[in-house]
Amino acid sequence: MRYLLDTSAILAFYQDEPGSESVQGLFEARDRGDVALYVSFMTIFELTYLSRRRMGSDEAFRFLLKVRMLGMDEVWPDEDVLGRAAEMKLKGGVSTADAFIAACAASKAAILVHRDPEFARLDGLQSIAL
Repeated sequence: MRYLLDTSAILAFYQDEPGSESVQGLFEARDRGDVALYVSFMTIFELTYLSRRRMGSDEAFRFLLKVRMLGMDEVWPDEDVLGRAAEMKLKGGVSTADAFIAACAASKAAILVHRDPEFARLDGLQSIAL
């Protein structure tokens, strides 16, 4: 199985919010070799922005290092992701950031793990709401 963690799932994990135990379970399953975990470039961007706004640059840098040290495979945009994101934005009425995150999940045939009700607008997206 393949999973892509949305920004909201990673924040839930770090802030011990509802769903954090499910995310922890995915990391444990990954460490056993049972699943693959991905993160979108857009989630990295969102975490960079949010952490700098809330914590300042130095603490945000340390936080982002911790996130990247979790060892998720990063998904960066290519023509496939760009096309999928545009189609999702057109049909689903989601934000550009969410369209890119969902497109990254779809490009890897991964289940999107999230806490964002906006993803329910996307038909055919495999997802798990925490």
